[in-house]
Amino acid sequence: MLKRTATKHRSVRQYLETAILAGDFQPGDQLPSEIDIARKYGVSYMTARKAVAELVASDLLERRASKGTFVPNPSASEYHLPRSTL
Repeated sequence: MLKRTATKHRSVRQYLETAILAGDFQPGDQLPSEIDIARKYGVSYMTARKAVAELVASDLLERRASKGTFVPNPSASEYHLPRSTL
């Protein structure tokens, strides 16, 4: 079960965000369904949906119509280092 000090959707969001950033989900990987996420963390479907929606809004996840929710592939611009301002 989740801690009561934080809202449930924020806790679920943090668990998922940590898993993504730690590499538990690789670019192109599909996340479990929101129902499965809700069961895993002991929350309602709507709580899991809100957590996933926030990660989509922050570009850590992307939804694909009729496919599911995925970790996006990094864009080519993410591989370029910023120019030095010497």
